[in-house]
Formats: sequence, C-alpha cells, structure tokens
Amino acid sequence: MRRLLTRAASGAGVLMFAGVFAVFMLKVVLRYVFATPLPWADEVSSVLFVWIIFWANATMIADRQHIAFDLVVRALPLGGQRAAAILRNLILGGLFAAALPAALGYIAFLWRETTPVLQWRLDWVYACFGIFLVAVCIRAVASLWALCRSA
Repeated sequence: MRRLLTRAASGAGVLMFAGVFAVFMLKVVLRYVFATPLPWADEVSSVLFVWIIFWANATMIADRQHIAFDLVVRALPLGGQRAAAILRNLILGGLFAAALPAALGYIAFLWRETTPVLQWRLDWVYACFGIFLVAVCIRAVASLWALCRSA
C-alpha cells in the first residue's frame, strides 16, 4: 500500500511538472508564432510551481535527501547522533505542529480572495502548504517512533 501511495504521489508531481512544461510551450508558441499572448499561462505556471515545491517536499523527498548541515552531528558517537536526531525531530515537529492551527486557519481564511486572471480561490491555491505542514509533523512523529523503538 505504501509503495502504491508513493508512486501516486510521484505521479502527481510528474503531472504537475508536465503541466508547467505544456503551459510554457503553449505560451511560447502562441506568443511568438501566432502573436497572441496567453494571459492565464503565467498564473497557471506560478500556481503549479507552488504546488510542486510543497507537494514534492511533503510526499516525494525523503528526509535523507534534504540538505543538512550535519558536520557536528556526524562527529558525535552513535548515541549522540541518535540524541541529536531525537532533538531535531522534537524541535522541528514541535514548531510545525505549533504553527499548524494558525496556518490552516489562514489558508481557510483565503477563500475570500482569488487569483487575478483565472479567479481561482486562494485557499485551494495554497492548500499545498497545509499538506506540507501536516506531512512534516507526521514525518517527525514517525521518525521519533522509529528512533525510540531502535533504542
């Protein structure tokens, strides 16, 4: 089941990248071949880029693939590395969990606003940030659970 969900999340990311590419190519062709600008293309590309960034970080990129400044942690003995990983997850998970209610409340508040050209509701445009926040909290809890079980 996990593998299926991972493939579905990756597929959604690929479709978003393909969407950006298709909209960009359509915009270029219409502007430079047919001299017809496409006003909504920039908006769609911008929204897709926002979704790609938060979607990929929430669902596709593993913790070990993120950039980490871990020179000090790697110099520690294994017990110290484990303690640092626990502390990192407690701090990061705690901060994101503390921010979650306000961030989700603000995203819900954005239903009143729309994008300039396509009139898309901003709560839907920025829902990906809520998904990202929840995913970080879940990852922190899962990592803490794994670290505690391996003790």
